[in-house]
Amino acid sequence: MDDTNIPLIYLLNTEYEVEKRLKEKGYNAHGYMMNGYVSEESSFYTNNIPYIHNVPDNLHEAEIVVIDTTLSKFSHGAGKTSSYNIFYRNTPSYVDLFPIDMSIITKNIFSTKKNQAVIVFCDTNTDAVYEVGSVGDRTNSVNYRTYDFDRYLGIVERSGNRFKKPDSIIGKEITDCIFRHIKGSNYNMVFKGALEGDVILAQSEMGEVVSFVTIIRDKYFIFLPNIRNRVDFLDDLITNVLPDAPMFDELFPNNGSFLWVNSDLYVSHEEKQKSDEIERLKKEFDFNMQKLKSEMHEISNKEENIKTKSLLTATDDELVFAVKWFLEYIGFDNVVDPDKDVDEDSGGVFEEDLNIETDEKTYLFEVKGIGGTSSDDQCAQISKIVNRREEAFEDKLFKGVYIVNHQRHKEPKERKTPPFNDQQVLDAKISYRGMTYTYELFQVYHMIEAGILSKEDVRAAFDQRGLIDFRKSLKPLVCDHTFREVNVYSFDLTKTADTTISLRDSVVVRDEDNHWHLLSITGLEVNRKKLEEATADSGGSAGVQVDRLVPGARAYFLRKA
Repeated sequence: MDDTNIPLIYLLNTEYEVEKRLKEKGYNAHGYMMNGYVSEESSFYTNNIPYIHNVPDNLHEAEIVVIDTTLSKFSHGAGKTSSYNIFYRNTPSYVDLFPIDMSIITKNIFSTKKNQAVIVFCDTNTDAVYEVGSVGDRTNSVNYRTYDFDRYLGIVERSGNRFKKPDSIIGKEITDCIFRHIKGSNYNMVFKGALEGDVILAQSEMGEVVSFVTIIRDKYFIFLPNIRNRVDFLDDLITNVLPDAPMFDELFPNNGSFLWVNSDLYVSHEEKQKSDEIERLKKEFDFNMQKLKSEMHEISNKEENIKTKSLLTATDDELVFAVKWFLEYIGFDNVVDPDKDVDEDSGGVFEEDLNIETDEKTYLFEVKGIGGTSSDDQCAQISKIVNRREEAFEDKLFKGVYIVNHQRHKEPKERKTPPFNDQQVLDAKISYRGMTYTYELFQVYHMIEAGILSKEDVRAAFDQRGLIDFRKSLKPLVCDHTFREVNVYSFDLTKTADTTISLRDSVVVRDEDNHWHLLSITGLEVNRKKLEEATADSGGSAGVQVDRLVPGARAYFLRKA
């Protein structure tokens, strides 16, 4: 590439993909990383931060300068010595170096009267006083600002993601370009200093200016919001828009895009047919996408999906209703919410949250949604209710179960599981009560739907004491190798000596996202010998061929036929 080609484009602090895309299009584009912020351990000790910049010396020669004010944790001076330092008597935890870069950028830009376009993505804003100087010399207090362009911009920090086009559109092509790429974008500031002669490109929904074109000392400045897809936007802006915009066309002496040549008036019949086909496919895509979104909305609003999500987030009555739904789902009849019939004004007392009366016994459930994990008293509360009920009805059998949605503000994968300590589990066994947690019920629901567990076995599990194990029917397996090309898991049966694998059985896999998968066994070998069943005495690890492998597999189990 000839570095004298016009326009010369300097990309300051943009992502590398922008430079790559523009170079692929044949532009004389060059990217430079700017300083970001320095993160220090805050202290009361004096400290100095070396400052080194990477602003190109010939920035004034560029026809187009793109500046991205997004900050990264980066400093060109890290681990180096410099004649220019920032000093602090009390070291702060965060220092923004970018405004110092901007002072050098603007000084270089305004050093000549060359016709230039300066495109600024307005993401961050810092206005601060820095103590600067050389080590051992007196320091000077200097005010550095991110947007120090020798012009009042009236910046007010305000964030939002709702945009609208201005009522009077002057820079239509640029405005249209912004709105072609506005999806997923946001603004972090509005400009109160836009003048009457400035070209407003975009506004917030309240009509405040979030993007505009202005002239500062003979330079055209385009202030833009935080457009998410910078790569496609800048490609579109520089390739298709600015070359034909009256304000900027002189910057592109060899790159006029002649957009009119692609209008229907000047294309061939063959081109028109392809263009029509593209439009038809776009409309078909939009229709199918809307249909899928509608179907997704309907699925999300199904009762089972609402209730299973409530098991993970809810507390109080909402959680009780979700647990009630789960108990009915697994086949319990007559699940009763007794609290709804309690009359506090008449001295009624709240007891268990749910109960189920069967021919053999009555289950009493205590259901809680809490921010942490359960105290001993919370675990034992249901036993007190059971004791009172057995005192009142000596001829009946009662079984207490404690169910908790613990650490409910955390993502379930990050929660402590199980959420009970050893003593709490032992106390529950001694007291003949069961304990479980709603994330476990959530997983059990999906295991039932996948055919891994049966509703009958899950119902029976509520008769267990201590921590309820809904997966007792699954036998753990130890996988020592995976042969991906033939869909084979190798299981070391000497680590699970009482396990027998047969062709009639199934393999159950839990993946890294705690999703469960049921796999059919299609072949079984030990030492290359095909078998109907394999045990620890079969002479080696059992190669189990399954109908598919599970990406990110983390745990393996055997489900007997």
